[in-house]
Amino acid sequence: MTWTRFLPARRLSVAAKFSLLLAVLVPCLSATAWLGARLEARMKADADHLYSENVVDIQRGAELDARLAEAGRIALQIIPITRPDRLGELRSSLFGRIVPGVDAGLAELLATINNPEEGALANKLAADWQQLKAIFDSPNFQAATHGPTDPLLADRVADQLASKWAAMAATLSEQRRFHADEAHQTTVRIARDNLRAHREMVVSLLAALLLGGGTLAWLIHDFVPRIRRYSKFAARVAAGEMTERLRPAGSDELSDLGQVLDDMVDRRVTQQDDNRRQDE
Repeated sequence: MTWTRFLPARRLSVAAKFSLLLAVLVPCLSATAWLGARLEARMKADADHLYSENVVDIQRGAELDARLAEAGRIALQIIPITRPDRLGELRSSLFGRIVPGVDAGLAELLATINNPEEGALANKLAADWQQLKAIFDSPNFQAATHGPTDPLLADRVADQLASKWAAMAATLSEQRRFHADEAHQTTVRIARDNLRAHREMVVSLLAALLLGGGTLAWLIHDFVPRIRRYSKFAARVAAGEMTERLRPAGSDELSDLGQVLDDMVDRRVTQQDDNRRQDE
């Protein structure tokens, strides 16, 4: 017993059978194409998210780190210098360019916070920067920016600057590790989502192949044996053997053809019998 025994006894037309094949293949292939397009769109969205949420944060942190390093370097340079022209140049660079740049960078960083842990690091960095600015505004540092300073006082101010800068450097380092971990987690999630989407697409493609192949196998099993049977029947009729009939079942075009062949043979047999009686 073959699996075609479980199909309905009433056959569809040939056009309906091929339409059924298309009805199976087109939705499955369309679903596969839709999953492929969805996978591509998801990969692009994930890449954009990774860039906007992690790469940009890392880049912004690196720029802020460079500005803070420059601020600490210039502040430490000011203390031992006594030349008025050089002091004016460093003072202008520190208070006219670097400090406003760091303020703007911290404001941008605080405005883009999207989770509590990152917010805690950014707030700690902002608090350390305010303390460092307080050192810049202190009378001792202001005196150092306008001329010679007592060596002991200069050393004390330099130690304060170095200590605060070390604290900020540690916070920046922790912030970089946080963004690196976040980027790694995002990359792992993207890879996991893409793998799941690939599996869905493969399953959809396999379903299309199975359904389309099954439908095609059914059509071949339905058409080919009948066509062979009709061909052999026509060959026997051509050889003069007209004792058998096709007696096709169903209502498709091949069944109609088989019925026409049976009718043709019946008419030929009737004609031969009439001719024989006339000859007798």
